[in-house]
Formats: sequence, C-alpha cells, structure tokens
Amino acid sequence: MPCYINSENAVLWFVQAIALGAQDHLVVDAFSPADLVRRIFFAIERKKWETRRIDLWAAQPHWLTQHTDLVATESAAIHPAEIDRDHRQPDVAAAGTSGQAKQVLLVEDDHAFLNLVRDELEHDHQGGFDITHVDCLAAAVDWLEQHRCDCILLDISLPDSDWYNTLAKVRPRAGTAPVIALTWHDNILEAIEGIRQGAQDYLVKSQLSNRVLSQAVHMGLARRDRLLDLLKPQPADDDAGGPRIDYTEKRQHARYCLTKPLYTIPILPGGAPDLDHRSEGTSLDLSAGGIGFEIGEKFQLPTKKFVIGVESDDGKIHFTTVEIRRATPTARGMELGARFEEDADSLFCEENLLPQLNTESGGFRTPLSDEIMAQWAQLGVLQPTLVDRIYACPQCQGLPTFRTGCRACGSIHTTCSQLIHHFACAHVGFVVDFEQPGEMVCPKCRLRSLVVGADFEYVNGPHRCLSCDWSDTELEQVGQCLRCSYRFPAHQAAEQELIGYYVNRLDPLALIGAS
Repeated sequence: MPCYINSENAVLWFVQAIALGAQDHLVVDAFSPADLVRRIFFAIERKKWETRRIDLWAAQPHWLTQHTDLVATESAAIHPAEIDRDHRQPDVAAAGTSGQAKQVLLVEDDHAFLNLVRDELEHDHQGGFDITHVDCLAAAVDWLEQHRCDCILLDISLPDSDWYNTLAKVRPRAGTAPVIALTWHDNILEAIEGIRQGAQDYLVKSQLSNRVLSQAVHMGLARRDRLLDLLKPQPADDDAGGPRIDYTEKRQHARYCLTKPLYTIPILPGGAPDLDHRSEGTSLDLSAGGIGFEIGEKFQLPTKKFVIGVESDDGKIHFTTVEIRRATPTARGMELGARFEEDADSLFCEENLLPQLNTESGGFRTPLSDEIMAQWAQLGVLQPTLVDRIYACPQCQGLPTFRTGCRACGSIHTTCSQLIHHFACAHVGFVVDFEQPGEMVCPKCRLRSLVVGADFEYVNGPHRCLSCDWSDTELEQVGQCLRCSYRFPAHQAAEQELIGYYVNRLDPLALIGAS
C-alpha cells in the first residue's frame, strides 16, 4: 500500500528536504520503478542546468543581490545597463516574499484542466496563489515582457507553438521563476529534453493525483531559493565565522578584457547582409552573455542585429549573431555593446540553414531566399553542404508522389486475373477453367482431384487498365508531381541535390577559457 502523508505536512517536509540540498523528495512505495527512473533522470538534468546557471550568475556577484529576480539565462550575464528588462517597474510581489500571495502564470488552453488547477492551488494549505491565466504562447510572451511572477505552469502543447519552441520562448523571459511543464503525452525522451532546456518539472496531466501539482510548485520555488542563497556573496570568515564564496576562478569574473580582431556585418530586415557597412574591429571585453567591441568607422547603425566573426585558436573564423544594446562614438570610431542571441532567435538557427518543404510551391528550399544565402556564403560566413538527394518532377522540379500504375496512362485503376500453373503438364490457365464440381481438373491433361501446392500453384495473370484497356504482365512505378500534376514513369524523375548550409558557431565560453 502507498504511504499516506497529510498533504499539509508533506509540503513542509518536501520544501525542507530541497532546502537542505535534495533534488527531489519521493514518498516510499508511492512511486513505481519506472517513475523512480524518470525522477532520477530529471534530477540529473536539473542539476546540470543549475550548475550552468551558477557558472553564469556567479560572474556578477556584486550585481546579483540587487537583481536576483532578473538573472535567469546567459543573456543576463551582460551588464545591467544593457538589459532593457531592468528598466521596467515590477507590478507584483517579488519572488518568495513572505506573507504575500505567490504570483502564478498559468499558460493553458484546456479550460477543463484550467478549473482543476485553480481548484487545487486555491485550496493549498501553505499560502495563497494569485493565478493569471493566458491560453496561448503569444499572450504568455507579452505578459512576461511586462510582469514578473513566482512560478509558471506551462502547457507545452499550445495551439500556436510546438513543445520545443514553447520552452525556448518562455524560459528566457521567466526570470528566476521555475517553469513547470504540463503535457498529456508521457514521452520520457521529450520530458528529459524539457528539463535539459530549463523546465523545473515535467508533469503528465493524466497522472496528476491529489496535491501533486501544488507540491511541484512549492519544490520548484524551494530549488530557486536554494540556488539564489548559494549565489549571495558571503561575509569573510573573520567577519561572520562562516564560509565565503570564492570568485577567483577565471570563468567567474564578471567581465574581463579580451582583445581579438573581429569583423562585423549588419543584418538587414529580411536576413540579407548589409554589404555597405561591413567593418573590422577589436573586441574589448567579454562575458558569457555579451561582448563589447570597437569598430573604426562612424555611421548610423542600419540595424541592431549584427553578425560577428572572431578567429579562434584553431585558425578558423567562428560566427555568432548579436543584438546591439548600446553605441558610443569615440575618437577612433564607435564602441558597441552587444548581447549574444540565443540559438532559437539567431539568423543562423538550424531551421534557417536546412532546406524545408514549401507546401505552396511543392519544392524544397531554405526559409531565406537562395540569393540571401548565396551572399552569406560569398562572405565566408556560411558553407554550402549536401544535405540529401531526392527525386523531383522532370518538368517543374516539384516534389512528386510515387505508386504502381498503368504503364500506358499512369492510372492506378487496374485489375489482375488469377491463373493456375499445373506442374505435371505445365499448363497455365484461368482458375475458372480448372474448376469442376467438387474438385479441380486440368483442362489440358484431364488429370483430376488436383491439390494446391502438390499439383498446382496460383500465379498472377496479366494486368489490365480499367481506364485505357491496356494489358501487360507488369505494372510500373508512376510519379505524379504535387505542383503541376504531371504524370511520368519513375525512371524519368530528375535527381535533385538538397543543399543546406553550415556555420562555424562562436562559443563565448571557449573564448573566455582561452583568453
């Protein structure tokens, strides 16, 4: 029998265990072996994610205590003056404030499940929850741009996004609020990837039992509070008798000098390179989330998005996309501060580099035009690479479908007569010719009581087209173009190479470690 724990006391025990360093708290006999394995995987990936956050957050110990509600992702490693979100005014209580309702953003399009969530959180024994509900990703992003919250309950199967993009859009805007993913699909690989992307927990809606959701919220908040406590600067041993955090390790410096030659290319609206404003420059300083650099020209910035190329120790130029956050004229040109863009927002995200099926044209192409991709390739930023080979329509190069059909007209409406092959006399004839009352008789040699397998076998006869009355012993693979509807024999299909693009991506942490 599962152990029973009073729900009011259970949450206190769970939170205390998390505060003492546990990753999770499971009730003995309440979990199946499969559930236990699932939670172990979650704990491992969650710990890895927290470790990455510590590496980035600890780079700014002097700033962290004043901005703990904003530090969440790599983008927060840039100087606070360069982050627009720092200038907004909070309109809800700060995370973890004692005595105040916890602000929960519920992103859910299933109104039946919405009522269940409201009922559980509103009857929580440990304190009130102030629930804000939106029903799509776009509304969630807009709300998070203007508000702060303590926790986010996120349905990852929203009508305007898939699960990966949902997490990719919400996690960077969540601040330190834990994101708890909700889904109807029990997919362990998808769940582990979600934790790896920053979700605090991954709950299957159909498996939620009494108080599980509220417990997940409380444990997510406890993990967040424990992590922030670890990052607070501690007094020296001789001041307070306690340990102090050592920030002398190089990768934990807030920003430090890095002088390397680089060159920049502005990205015009639509994704094309601005060939008129390419410039060479020098990096000045670097953090895990941003870079400061100087260029030797003065001009009105045509855009805030730039491609930066930096030569690494391997002799190759590596590229990344950045967003300019400040620009200051200097005697020698301009000094710029930029934030590294996340992969999902980058011009060179995987979706933009690989050819995809265009349902309107019926062909494959990259989201950006061939002309734009060719311009980036000519600049040496992108490298064309063979992705795949496909068969295309010989007339318009559209994507065809293939099936067996008539060799004369391509119709799929064909029929086939069944024949009998008599082994003894080698006669082949229609089945009806062999059939006699109660037995099979060869019409040629008149041998009676034939047995299938021993005396004869069934074979397929000639195919006849019901559209054009063509007849032959074999059908043919016939292609039909989805774009122009042209029918053609499969051997006439044009072989087409799908060309994608590759970019040597710049890893800021690799530059930090090499400097």
